[in-house]
Amino acid sequence: MAYLRPSSRGLSFQEQKLFGEVLTRHCRRTFEAWERFRLALEMTAPIPVKKQELSEAREALSFELTEAIAAFAALPESVM
Repeated sequence: MAYLRPSSRGLSFQEQKLFGEVLTRHCRRTFEAWERFRLALEMTAPIPVKKQELSEAREALSFELTEAIAAFAALPESVM
């Protein structure tokens, strides 16, 4: 699945742009989902409310991680 480029070959401008867009978008989304999950763990609320928030935050984090993996996997071989 992951391909390694020869170290002698850098990325073209277009490849850098593609990689940068995916990296920026998914790092931000994943971080935001992680923060939501972390805050849900730390929240002081009645147990049913905390369980619901944790469940929703875990689902959102799982979704974002899955989306990030798919986005990186969809990049052209030349980028990876």
